[in-house]
Amino acid sequence: GIALAQNIVAGDTSGTLNLVQNAIGGAGGIAGTGGNGGLGGTATSNLAFSNNDPSLLNVTVSAIGGKGGTNGTFGIGGGISGIASVSAHIGNTNGNPLNVTADATGGQGGDGGTGGLAGNGTDTLASPLSPTVVGTSTSGDVTVSTTQTGGAGGTNTGAGTAGNGGIALAQNIVAGDTSGTLN
Repeated sequence: GIALAQNIVAGDTSGTLNLVQNAIGGAGGIAGTGGNGGLGGTATSNLAFSNNDPSLLNVTVSAIGGKGGTNGTFGIGGGISGIASVSAHIGNTNGNPLNVTADATGGQGGDGGTGGLAGNGTDTLASPLSPTVVGTSTSGDVTVSTTQTGGAGGTNTGAGTAGNGGIALAQNIVAGDTSGTLN
């Protein structure tokens, strides 16, 4: 199934605030020989949060696409199966440090069987017109990072072909703003 986490976490403290939001797509179903395995579920995790109280704000957002299904001979993969996407727009308005991490992993291709083909891993293509992982602080140190990982290819238990790994493309994803140190 589909996993959507949209602004689920929040908090407030004058000390260290750690926010973690994850979305994991469900695995596609397994069908009998000659049937059709299910698609891996899409995972989306988006968080927009700003606070002026924490002395340190750590935010982690992640999404992992679901594994493609199989029918014992042919695995499901690539295309619309197991897509993962993330975005995070985080601000610490009191001038204290901020760390933002947002990671996406495409779903694994479905496994194949004797004489069949395993599914390819799902690509992660994060190339937006504007950055989707952003951290801002008035003067505190800001660190912003992302990892985009293509899905693993499905395995094949017999004489068939294993799936290819998914492609990961990360272009113009991270940004930050502070008068302090920007990493």
